[in-house]
Amino acid sequence: MAPSSRQATLIAVFYVLLVAGIALTALIEYEVDDFLKVWAVLGTLIGVLTGAIPAYFFAVAAGNAQEDRARMEDKAQTLLGLADAELLAEAASLRPDLFGKYKTQGKS
Repeated sequence: MAPSSRQATLIAVFYVLLVAGIALTALIEYEVDDFLKVWAVLGTLIGVLTGAIPAYFFAVAAGNAQEDRARMEDKAQTLLGLADAELLAEAASLRPDLFGKYKTQGKS
């Protein structure tokens, strides 16, 4: 079973709550000097929070965008394959930057 975005969000929320719970418990139970020692240890966990969690969600969003782009390219190629030569020649004359490889045959 592939992990869903909802599962990842739930895990991220619980991870943030875990670190917050540890910090609050340490703040209540220890003196300031001892709390600062605990806070120094929590720095590693907070580094994971500020790095890995947002990176995962940005990677998922980038993957979805890449899939959407590939799907749109497939649609465009299918439509161009069904278009007649005159339509392609007109498109190439309007946007040569997009249709640079397409040769307009018979048109001057």
